Amino acid sequence: MTAFAAATSHRIHDLENGWLRKDLRPAALIGDAVRAKPAFVHDPAREPAVYRSWLAPFHIGPRCAASGADWVDVERIPGVELWQVGDVAVWTAVAAWTATLHARLAAADRAGAGGAGPVPVLDHDAALAARWRARAAAAGVPAAVLDAHRRAAERLAHRPATAIHGDYYAANILVRVDSGRVRVWPVDWELAGRGPAVLDVAALTAGGWPESARSAMARAYFDAAGRPGRSWAEWSADLDAARLLICVQWLGWAPDWTAPPEHRHDWLGEACRLAGVR
Repeated sequence: MTAFAAATSHRIHDLENGWLRKDLRPAALIGDAVRAKPAFVHDPAREPAVYRSWLAPFHIGPRCAASGADWVDVERIPGVELWQVGDVAVWTAVAAWTATLHARLAAADRAGAGGAGPVPVLDHDAALAARWRARAAAAGVPAAVLDAHRRAAERLAHRPATAIHGDYYAANILVRVDSGRVRVWPVDWELAGRGPAVLDVAALTAGGWPESARSAMARAYFDAAGRPGRSWAEWSADLDAARLLICVQWLGWAPDWTAPPEHRHDWLGEACRLAGVR
């Protein structure tokens, strides 16, 4: 086995036969992840269980060859991380496909693991939001932003919870374009759980896109998902609430940690904008 060079948070071994072994133990954290990943969201059993119970039976993401209590063997996908793709049309196609992903995850969750055992999912709920808010407060995030975050969390607490990826950023989505068809493989399911589906859409559309592009992605998901909620305006308000939640999550993630340049974003500036703080 050799080390997989593209690993960013956990040690990954290239098995050199088209498969990768991801080690989820705390001792296998690498680089900045050793001090950056909050312990309360880290469960080494989660991703292997998600592959066994949700992904493999419903053919979601990379194929899984084997898994244990804290490791998983998955196929090496010949694709690129979505963040490396500059074509808005590809991102819009991924957004529409995400509606299918959520439907399949919901079916997997309803299937009750198919006898594969319980999944130690993360509840992306008001209680988790409160923990992020407390960490962001300790990091010095303005009170007005935290108040708006509390209201946003209360709003989303009244929305249906479903199975979600939980960390659905472009760095965790592999894509390949074949003859105009966009193929998608979500990876890194360490924060998989249950919560409003709009949280995944907020993560996908985060970043420095022009508002017209972000709106096109959001609309693609909304239409493909069968127009969830009462109206586009109501769902868009939910999306803004979800965006504020992920801003505060990152502001409270690890105050002394700075993301790599390619993934850096002004989370405080966006949070202030969403909260109406000048």
